[in-house]
Amino acid sequence: MRSSSIGRNKKAKRSCFLCGETFETGFNGIKADGGPYDILFCRTCKLGKTDPFLDDKRLKEIYSSSAYREDDSTRFFSPIEKIIGLFRTGRCRRVERYSGKGSILDVGCGRGDFLALMAERGWASTGLELDKRILQGRKINGLDLRFGRLEDTKFPETNFNAITFWHVFEHLR
Repeated sequence: MRSSSIGRNKKAKRSCFLCGETFETGFNGIKADGGPYDILFCRTCKLGKTDPFLDDKRLKEIYSSSAYREDDSTRFFSPIEKIIGLFRTGRCRRVERYSGKGSILDVGCGRGDFLALMAERGWASTGLELDKRILQGRKINGLDLRFGRLEDTKFPETNFNAITFWHVFEHLR
């Protein structure tokens, strides 16, 4: 979802669903996936969100399309994928700084690369994704990969030591 048609948006006034402050700074007119869309940021907590929100059907269509991710699960050229891998390793260390090893849920897990790293580090790794292709990799590296929305998926109440939402909140209502 990229575009070179980005302008500054200072007029949007909406309340942040985390802290209640105002979304007022962002980018507007991003043309992608049937857009235009605005990207808004909360003045206080810096949470970003996409505006307008897409309905669940459209989100699933986008995340399951080859325009978002190729059928082999790659999104970028090999050198960029390697750099992103370094960021994922940093994320692993951040999670472990706040939680002892155990089980982890990654909501919006993409192709499961972060979870595969966590599994290598001794974590029981579960992922949730809106892309149906995640089901193809269901048994890879011992990961528990599931298709669907968080609110529609049932987990035992005390199932996870850590839950991550990397680049997800901006897509939630």
